[in-house]
Amino acid sequence: MGPLSPPHGKGLTVEGRPVVNVTLAINYALGGVAPWGYHALNLAIHILAALTLFGIARRMLLQPALSARFGAEATSLALVIAVIWTVHPLQTEAVTYVAQRAESLVDLFYLLTLYCFIRGVDSGKPVPWYSLSVTACLLGWRARK
Repeated sequence: MGPLSPPHGKGLTVEGRPVVNVTLAINYALGGVAPWGYHALNLAIHILAALTLFGIARRMLLQPALSARFGAEATSLALVIAVIWTVHPLQTEAVTYVAQRAESLVDLFYLLTLYCFIRGVDSGKPVPWYSLSVTACLLGWRARK
């Protein structure tokens, strides 16, 4: 069994989750079982999800229905939303437990799905954004069990 083909039927976190398995295999290839590399990638995934949430919140606050009330403060409010989500104590597990990578990747890909869809709606050329949205959704689906 290689790192890209884990044993099946053993209840492992990576079973049926090829996206998670690939990220863990990359971690293993780069640093073996040293925990710092796994935590660093978990932190990077968490930060990317936070930045995506910031983008979603900002774009939503700038939509016509909300821009009159929140438009001037959209960036500040979006930053507060993203920071609260990022540092919330429930999010600690997303970085400290290696096995939580599956949930972090699902979060990231589903947030990217929403962000790309919003960009597609606002764009003059929506097809690339919609394609990215569908791709992110499929990746999120393959990261969850």
